[in-house]
This record gives sequence, C-alpha cells and structure tokens, in this order.
Amino acid sequence: MSFCSKKDLNFLNHCKNCQRNISKLPELFKHEGFTGKLKSSVTVPAVVHNKVANCLFVGMGKKHTGQKSIEIEQFRRAVGTVVRQTASLKTTSLALRLPSAKLFGCTTDYLIKQAVIILNMASYQFADFWTDKERKGTQLIEVMLCGDIKDKKMAQHAIDEGQCIADAVNNTRYLIDMPPSSMTPTDLANKATAIAKKHKDLKLTIFNEKEIIKMGMGGLAGVARVLIKSVNCYFRI
Repeated sequence: MSFCSKKDLNFLNHCKNCQRNISKLPELFKHEGFTGKLKSSVTVPAVVHNKVANCLFVGMGKKHTGQKSIEIEQFRRAVGTVVRQTASLKTTSLALRLPSAKLFGCTTDYLIKQAVIILNMASYQFADFWTDKERKGTQLIEVMLCGDIKDKKMAQHAIDEGQCIADAVNNTRYLIDMPPSSMTPTDLANKATAIAKKHKDLKLTIFNEKEIIKMGMGGLAGVARVLIKSVNCYFRI
C-alpha cells in the first residue's frame, strides 16, 4: 500500500461536487439514520470528472463525559471501518480526509501515523492456504491522506514511521497465524536470527531444548518435540 499526503483542496472540491449532485445531503443522512455514531457509515455515489466515485462518511462518535477531546482509539476504529467499507465497494484507491488533530488532543504527525498504522492493519489478511482466490476480495493499493498538512517533511516522516510499525505488527501476526507444522519453533528462531543480523543493536539469545527444560518449561519443549526432532524452541530479544 502506498501513501502520499496532500492539502485537501481537491478533496474539498470533490465534496462540493458530491453535495451538488445530491443537494439534500443532510436529509439523506437523516433518512439513513446516520448521526456520526462510532463506526456507523453511509456511502454516497457522486460523479467526479465524469467518473463515478463513492463518498464514504464514517462516524467517529463523540467526547465522553468529562473529557476534553475525543479518544484517539475512536479515530482508529473509524479508519478500520473505512477499510472494511472500501473493500465491500471493491475500491483500490482511497482519498482519506483527516480530521483536525485538535479534536483528539494530539499532534498532526501522530494522527497521520495512527491513520497509516490502522489502514495497514485493517487490510491484513492471512490467505496462504485459501483456495478460493475471490475470497481475498479487493485490496487497497493507494491512499491519499488529505488535510491541512503544512509540513510535508513531517507528514512523510509520520507516514514512514506508521508504515514501519504496521509492517512489524502484520509480519508478527503472519508468523502467529502460520500453523505449527509450517512454522516450527526452530523456523521462528531462524527468522529471529535473520532479523537480528540486519540490526546490529538487537541482541538475540536462543535456548536449546536442554536449557528450556532446565528453566522449568518442559511443557513447551514437549509440544515442540512433537513438531521437530531437533529443537531450538525458545528465543529472547
């Protein structure tokens, strides 16, 4: 998934086009029962540059009693809803209008980073053993982050950091999702070793079967022994 940041002039024009095409947008929201409730959504088709585009409105909820700002987790959940809805619309590209960071009591770069993390995490699928190719559905390929982004260097740094965190999370989820027969403790230790070699400041310690039993983790060694003959089944980073 590729990201880019851009000031929202074009996005605002698209919203105006949407409103012109559907002159009674508030009435439509009322008809659909859309009030901005957390994770609620409504899709409005519009014609932009002679092409049909879907304008997706997703609720982020409201501030809880006694709080000065909306919780950032509500934004994260709303972004997750965006990903699920775009998948149902078979959309490969998305222009995401970022709300003001002030609503959440955070900085713009933090908001951008969270958006990138959730866009990637919500798009994750473990499909290695799926035989039905259509089950994978449509995946987002390109995302444009729109908003009042004045410092593009800062925005790009936030995008890169968010992408790095999301990749780490999704790669870990992938290893966890693999069946034991395809990802033995030794395989996992080997992957950890490969990662440690790429990062000189990362220390890695691998324990063999005898060391694991000595530490009182015989159950772990017993489970691993069923999978492989030679066990190096525990590592510490």
